[in-house]
Amino acid sequence: MAIEYVLRHPGHCGDLIAFTGSFMHQRGAQSKVSLKSLAALRVPLTGSDVDERIPERAARETARVPGVFGAEVRLEIYAGRPHVVKDDEVKEARSLLESRL
Repeated sequence: MAIEYVLRHPGHCGDLIAFTGSFMHQRGAQSKVSLKSLAALRVPLTGSDVDERIPERAARETARVPGVFGAEVRLEIYAGRPHVVKDDEVKEARSLLESRL
């Protein structure tokens, strides 16, 4: 839900942290995105090649859309990782948030 909110309301958030994230509804997701630029938005997004809830293709599509609108997207696909958030992702989120303070 956070991903879709940020894409539909550009400028309301400085960063979007989406670990093991994807659009709720993949089909037509891009058509709902605001046409405003997302150039200031930083988006760390992660996924897995074996996640049973969020397939790798869904994570890749989710990373592609904000990039089309100018966001700085960093996608990392973990090999063999279940649907969890790892310690290094939490450290990255903390560092990203601290850089905004």
